Amino acid sequence: MNAFLVVLIVVGALVVLVVGAVVGFFGWTRWKVRQGLATQRREAPSFPAWGSERGLTYAERDDELLLGKGLEAYNPFRFFAVPGATFRVAHVFRGRDTADDLALFQFSAYANPAPDAPAKGTLTVATVRLPRPVEAAFLRPAAQGEPAVHAQGERATCYLNGPLTLEKAAAVRDRLAAYVEGVGRAA
Repeated sequence: MNAFLVVLIVVGALVVLVVGAVVGFFGWTRWKVRQGLATQRREAPSFPAWGSERGLTYAERDDELLLGKGLEAYNPFRFFAVPGATFRVAHVFRGRDTADDLALFQFSAYANPAPDAPAKGTLTVATVRLPRPVEAAFLRPAAQGEPAVHAQGERATCYLNGPLTLEKAAAVRDRLAAYVEGVGRAA
């Protein structure tokens, strides 16, 4: 066997390996989203009670939530603020749980405005008005699967990838509450 054939076989094997890894990754992420949606379908009947236990109101949809609040300047919304993008807000909890003007919801971005179009991105998000204005801050998650926090001016947002489930709702709510408490102590 000559050297050219050996190199060709090795390069071919590497290409197959890389393509397989990419396909595997996208398959795994799609599976994770489907698992999240299945969990959400199972838990959705208990969403109103979960909110009520925390003094929050619940609505299945509220696409007006983001309008006129200037949230497009904040993560994660600014990443989706492009011409032609459509947003939907579902499973919305609102009230004064951990701070003033709390909203906890599922944010989905769509490239196609058709009602049956698949979402290009779905996040579980909590946003709140802070007790005092702050400088721009981005707190990265401490570990994989933990929420990130973005604060600027008088608002903060906290978010996780994937559809809203009770576990994710509690995670973003608790992380945001801890941040708000820290801002209040620093005042």
